[in-house]
Amino acid sequence: MLWALSIGRYIVVFTELIVILSFLSRFKLDRELTDLNEAIARQKAIILSYGTLEEDIRFTQAQLALVRQTQTGVNPIKTINLLSRTMPTDVRLEKFSLTDTAFQISGTALSPQGFVSLINNLNLDPTVSEINVGKLSSQDEGHTITFDLTTTFKQASASAQRS
Repeated sequence: MLWALSIGRYIVVFTELIVILSFLSRFKLDRELTDLNEAIARQKAIILSYGTLEEDIRFTQAQLALVRQTQTGVNPIKTINLLSRTMPTDVRLEKFSLTDTAFQISGTALSPQGFVSLINNLNLDPTVSEINVGKLSSQDEGHTITFDLTTTFKQASASAQRS
């Protein structure tokens, strides 16, 4: 009985110490949890602030891809300069499209001489390798000519036009 009372007292004190330590550790662990939640909230705000930056970077990458794609083909400015040099005054363009190796135009020539002049001028240009007339129709008893035309560039001139 004496042994149970003396050992029992130590067991009760030891148990109370464990309870007190767990109670005190609860405050420490609650504080760490609060600090971690605040740190997560701060970092979440930082990440959310970079959200528009990521969208901007993706938009810029798409624009750069478009520029790279344009640079690998025919230079649009030089192609427009070619058209302005070779286009007679009585020819009106309705549609213009540009690919890597060619351009296509649709338009109306007010006279047969204007259409022939356009074809001859394109033939004389050293950067042009081939001219294909896709559609050709005459209106007003042969005075007005509607046409679709595809002009292909020479490969050496296409790489020279890129620069």
